[in-house]
Amino acid sequence: MVKAKNMSEEEILSISKKMFYGGFAFLPWLWLVNWIYFNPVLKQRPGLSKKIHFYVKWSFVGASIWIVVLAIWIIVFQTNRTKWGHKIDFLYVTIPRG
Repeated sequence: MVKAKNMSEEEILSISKKMFYGGFAFLPWLWLVNWIYFNPVLKQRPGLSKKIHFYVKWSFVGASIWIVVLAIWIIVFQTNRTKWGHKIDFLYVTIPRG
């Protein structure tokens, strides 16, 4: 794999843009990968395009929001699943006993 620091500005822009928009297709891990991969490059090469900064920064914001929402859902689901009873059994991959 080509290191990001050796890529041209156009290649970085193209890849970060694709990963940014890919995150909206219910693939938010792409946002996290985009930020992890290109954030060090932005620090090493401060003269890069503002568009690259936009895609990388908002990828981090999107991934952060998604992680918080997922954590909230897990907490709510795990603490209330027994109170909700059999009404939500369709959400389980396997129905737990008890």
